[in-house]
Amino acid sequence: MPELPEVETIVGDLAPLLTGARIIRVQVWDPRLVRFPGAE
Repeated sequence: MPELPEVETIVGDLAPLLTGARIIRVQVWDPRLVRFPGAE
């Protein structure tokens, strides 16, 4: 499925800055944005 044009624009802008970087912390302001996988 093709990506949305606005998503591709953001990816193009951020990729050079973030490639090879490591995420050390994430803060989620809205708990509805986090989904936990079910037990399998």
